[in-house]
Amino acid sequence: MHQTNWAETALDYRICRYGSSRMLYRGPKRRLTEDYVAFIGGTETYGKFVATPYPAMMQDELGKTCVNLGCNNGGLDAILQDDSLLSICNRADITVLQVMGATDLSNRFYTVHPRRNDRFIQASPLMERLFPELDFMEFNFTKHLLVRAKQRQSDRYDLMVKSLQETWVMRMRQLIDRLNGRVVLLWMADHLPPDTAIDVNPHLVTKRMIDMVKSRSLGCVSVGYSEEARAMGTDGMYFLDYEQAAASQMLGPLAHYEVSKALGPILRQHLR
Repeated sequence: MHQTNWAETALDYRICRYGSSRMLYRGPKRRLTEDYVAFIGGTETYGKFVATPYPAMMQDELGKTCVNLGCNNGGLDAILQDDSLLSICNRADITVLQVMGATDLSNRFYTVHPRRNDRFIQASPLMERLFPELDFMEFNFTKHLLVRAKQRQSDRYDLMVKSLQETWVMRMRQLIDRLNGRVVLLWMADHLPPDTAIDVNPHLVTKRMIDMVKSRSLGCVSVGYSEEARAMGTDGMYFLDYEQAAASQMLGPLAHYEVSKALGPILRQHLR
């Protein structure tokens, strides 16, 4: 597979909508009049810069309609607040739910954009009291805010991390319950779920947190990308020159392939 950085061949994501959802999803648009598997998550599920993301690979592997409902720059809040999206997932045979980070959701310290959950909107009075030295007008993204907060006194940051983790567990339980438990959780990252919170995707999520929610689901598939997949960088990805930095942070085609192969057995088991 050759390095791809061709402006003239930038991907057409065939943007579409489903139902009355305000979210824009990656096409091609699938028919929802027959049995299908739904895939919800963030930018990784959407498949930014990749010609064939793992939900499309799963359709070929399962021989069953697979609907990519990944929210570009979205998170748990974007999904939970979208009744139309949840209705589509409730009609699916199974929903695959990507494990997303604990930083991109509204909490008692700050609020995020309702659809683009990586965008920081406003600090709460509690956050302002906890970090009076920070100028919150400087921040557009939650990751930037967390980095700056971590540079301050550690006990204040640790308090915020604990609260974010508790909020994540609560929201995940709410989401799984709203989908009637017909959910397969999907962890996909450069590493397997860690024992302690780390500042890489999925940010701040630990093995213990997943254990606290997975009993409500059909199970969890954990994929730590192979050394080969990690070494590929942006090889085989489609992006414009100015998108290179963003593309370097995304899953490449081999990582998507590894995810699809890991998901196959549990989905076939439950689809029987």
